[in-house]
Amino acid sequence: MIMFDDQNLGIFENDFSSVNQNERQKQIRSLKAFHKDIFELIPESEYQILFNARNEKVVLTIKLSNKFPMLEKPTITIQPSCCHPWVTPPNKVTGSPSLQNFSWNHSDIGRIVQGIIHEFKCNPPSLFSAAYAENVLSIDNSPILADNTTPTLSTDLLLILSSLKPDALKTLSEDGQLLNGLVESLPIYQKIVKERDDLEAGNASLAIQNLKLKCILEDVKAKLLTKIDQISALNEDFVNSEIKYFQLADSISPASIKLKLVRAASDAELESDKIAEAFLDGSIPIESFLTSFLACRQIYHTRKAKEERLGSQSKLQL
Repeated sequence: MIMFDDQNLGIFENDFSSVNQNERQKQIRSLKAFHKDIFELIPESEYQILFNARNEKVVLTIKLSNKFPMLEKPTITIQPSCCHPWVTPPNKVTGSPSLQNFSWNHSDIGRIVQGIIHEFKCNPPSLFSAAYAENVLSIDNSPILADNTTPTLSTDLLLILSSLKPDALKTLSEDGQLLNGLVESLPIYQKIVKERDDLEAGNASLAIQNLKLKCILEDVKAKLLTKIDQISALNEDFVNSEIKYFQLADSISPASIKLKLVRAASDAELESDKIAEAFLDGSIPIESFLTSFLACRQIYHTRKAKEERLGSQSKLQL
């Protein structure tokens, strides 16, 4: 059996405290990582998280004792007072399975709190109407609300109603105009009305500006359509001019000129042959034959020489 004297026991307690503090810091870092809007009431000991359930403000308070997390679980409470399977008096969250099975080396407090908030959002707790007005005061005075939120219409109204006597409350319940006047006198209501009026004025101004821009837009659109028609006409002229250009370019190309010279030389040669045949038949006198035949042969040889010269130049260029 191992026996601990006072010195050994002190060493053991110091080691435990060091390990517990390290694990505590891990859990706190997890809590802050999962909940960016968390408010630290007491450093490393007490935190609050605000969220909405059934359009009402709800606050979770997480308290960490000195023995957390190795020997004790976190204590989580909810405000205002409510009815929910996970909540037991006084406002203590105990029904979460992950919280019930909390273990310092296997549990993550950030995920546990995230699961609790998810449950309350999916299955909102039933708020106690009698206790709610009283708890609103404590919630609105909470540092997390003072720093991060603004009053709501329901909160302001409940604060006023909670201060009225039963007779006044009965009168309000029976007189709709009086109740409406009370609501309309609230600063938060007047702020909402002002914001609504500002939005309506802004929308009207934007509509007028849009109508002015519509005329300008239609004018620009008409000019654009005119430009498009002009571009289409210019494009058609360009295509026709391009066709004419290629036709002219083809007609004066070396190959085309050579072909024309070959045909012209052939025509001149045929003409000279006809003149020779006519002379042999005795159809024309010798003087006319010599004049016509020599002229045709001269044209033939000239065209033939040009055709051969053009062919030689084309070969040299290649």
